[in-house]
Order: sequence, then C-alpha cells, then structure tokens
Amino acid sequence: MSVPSALLHRYGVPAAVGLAVLVALLLPLNLLANQPLHHDEALYATWAVTLAAGDDPWLSATPIDKPPLFLLLVAGVFRLLGVTETVARLPSLLATAAIVMLTY
Repeated sequence: MSVPSALLHRYGVPAAVGLAVLVALLLPLNLLANQPLHHDEALYATWAVTLAAGDDPWLSATPIDKPPLFLLLVAGVFRLLGVTETVARLPSLLATAAIVMLTY
C-alpha cells in the first residue's frame, strides 16, 4: 500500500464527512443572505424578536403552536448578533450541518 492510498484509507471517511458538512454550510449561503424571508420564517423571527426583547410571545394575540426550542435558539442568536434576516436563518443552517455530521 503506497503512502497516498494509506492516507486516503485512513482519512477518507473523516474527509468525506468534512466535505459533506462543508457543502451543507456553503450551498445555502446564497439563499441565506439574498432571499427575503418566507412568511413563516418572518412569523418565527417576529416571535424570536419578542423573546429577545424580554417579552413573552405566548401572551400575544397570535397563538403560537410550535415548540419553544427553535424560537429560543433564534432569540439567543438575535441577542448575540443582532436582528437581521441572515441571523434569523443561522440556527437552521447550523442545525443542517449538525444533522449531516450526525448522519455519518
């Protein structure tokens, strides 16, 4: 077995997983920044902004029928990085990369 094939055999799977995660992160970047929010994304972002401001969106006029973890994650990212459309999509992008990594 030559040195390059030994390296490929040794690092092939981690390199493939790394490449898959990299593709999962880079592929949606164009959509992340250049597309307007879909109506449900805008609604979730509105709820997350309310949470980030310290208010309780569950007491608002619009009933929330979604589990709170995603909204809490987006609200936390809003508090760290500010409120923008790109930041609203960041937790979903990172979750996508994590799912790809966990698959392998």
